[in-house]
Amino acid sequence: MTDNVAFKEDRPRLSVKITREQADKLSELLPWGVKTPLFSCIVDDVISILSHKSLRGRLLIGILNKDVHLIDYAPEIKKILKEEDDGKHT
Repeated sequence: MTDNVAFKEDRPRLSVKITREQADKLSELLPWGVKTPLFSCIVDDVISILSHKSLRGRLLIGILNKDVHLIDYAPEIKKILKEEDDGKHT
């Protein structure tokens, strides 16, 4: 017998509380449909890094203390931001 119930996605979800300001800013900055794939990539990277026992504690402490930021590991982005900042001051 065929079930007529609509397809139900059976994937786990990650639910975190964020501020209204964070939600508004994400909605403003992210194109429609990008949020899920973006956070999926971030989760994959975190899992990859946490898989290394020697980095696990340092990474968690660094993130929670706000000492580690994504921008710190993206030299090309840092370069572009610096160039933009330098251009604003001229």
